[in-house]
Amino acid sequence: MRDLKRKTIKGVAWSSIETWSDQGISLLVFVILARILEPKDFGLMALASIYIAAMQMVIKQGLTEAIVQKEKLESPHLDAVFWVNLVLGTALAFFTFFFSRWVAALFGNMELSSVVQWLSATLFLGSLSTVQSAVMQREMRYRALALRTLTASGIAGVVAITLALLGYGIWSLVAYQLVNAFISFVILWTAGHWRPSWRFSIPHCREMFRFGVNIFALNVVDVVNKRSDQFLIGLHLGPVALGFFSISTRFYQALMTVFVSSINRVALSTFARLQTEPARFVAGFYRAIEAATTLSFPAFLGATILCPEIITLCFGAKWLECVPVFRAMMCMGLLYSLTFFHGAALRAMGKPHWHLYLVILHVAINLVLFLTVVKHGIAAVALAATIRAYVLMPVDFIVLKKVIPIRFPEYWRRIQAQVFASIGMVGAIYALKSSIGQTLPWTHTLTLSLILGVLVYTSLLYLLHPQLFKAILGYAQMLKPRRPAMQSGLETPTISKP
Repeated sequence: MRDLKRKTIKGVAWSSIETWSDQGISLLVFVILARILEPKDFGLMALASIYIAAMQMVIKQGLTEAIVQKEKLESPHLDAVFWVNLVLGTALAFFTFFFSRWVAALFGNMELSSVVQWLSATLFLGSLSTVQSAVMQREMRYRALALRTLTASGIAGVVAITLALLGYGIWSLVAYQLVNAFISFVILWTAGHWRPSWRFSIPHCREMFRFGVNIFALNVVDVVNKRSDQFLIGLHLGPVALGFFSISTRFYQALMTVFVSSINRVALSTFARLQTEPARFVAGFYRAIEAATTLSFPAFLGATILCPEIITLCFGAKWLECVPVFRAMMCMGLLYSLTFFHGAALRAMGKPHWHLYLVILHVAINLVLFLTVVKHGIAAVALAATIRAYVLMPVDFIVLKKVIPIRFPEYWRRIQAQVFASIGMVGAIYALKSSIGQTLPWTHTLTLSLILGVLVYTSLLYLLHPQLFKAILGYAQMLKPRRPAMQSGLETPTISKP
């Protein structure tokens, strides 16, 4: 039990380092490119990314998640997944390259043709890397994954910025994706110990498909859920409007990845190992919620009240049209930092189809709302998505309670200190901005607001939940290297060979 706890905490730490370094570098690159490129460039890239994301989902088919979650995994399972991924990745890369004009016509913009043609290479490279990445995640080798991400993002960022400064426009964004995918492929195969064999077992392949079919269906619906707004905006309002929308989406996704997804990745692996121990499962679920909200609540609420200054600082005044969209997405992120773990819990408890039904419900309502309001602009689309998320929140909680024995009083107790501390922080920042008005430059206002926000939040959190600080310090101690034990009570699951 102690060994699993230590592995989980180290996994969270290195997963956070991986996501923070990736998001930090990619966001820095994104910020620099936003000041050089035009909204239309980002809009075209967003449209191309919709297609590439859909193809990557078809390649993976939920099989990589099956590698992480399957209790008993053998080498033939990995071989089967690898060869299926490779065949699909190669076929879809060739299709995308030679039929790129069809893809561009589907999106109503022929400028996409050459963009998706070049991005087709990422489909092939990704198919070679998915099994290696899943094996490392299963073995909780998040340090290696973090170093991979840091290196790939850094090199790709330098290339993209250089090309942008030389006047290559959207091709700097394309180069970032290509270089990132290639460097990731090289590092994964260098650091990974697993190698495929030439065998292909149909029974093992069928077994993995049965395990991953619900996850694949969930991923299909999830892509529609996350990309339908961008597709409709690009189709009805054009690439310039989509460029403004994609800037807000990119920042929102960065915050979600940094503060929530890094914990969720480790939570999925840990939950899968505790599915036969309900008490420990629920305790781990509460800890994941507590850890995520400690950072995400102040981040999203702070970004909501400071978004004009943040957008001006990061992207420049030409992007201030994004403010209404940005605020709506920050409010949605506040809720998703809670419900994001519900899906991991449902999948780990063997109920991925329940999660699928929930996402289908969200998608159906989203599509109706988006088709209704898209003509009113990008702010209306973002607001519709946020309202839908809050209206359906009780449904998410009811479904979760049917699977794991959570108690809502305990759930609230785990997050109430973060809620009140975040509200106090927002109140202090609002009072400061109101008193300052226009007397100081916006850069000074932003700096003072950030300093005040951090001081108020940490002080209130310490007063309201001192045990949380002790727990954080305890987790930090567990990250220190220790001598390997002769034998641990619970080891990381290994891959057995037949």
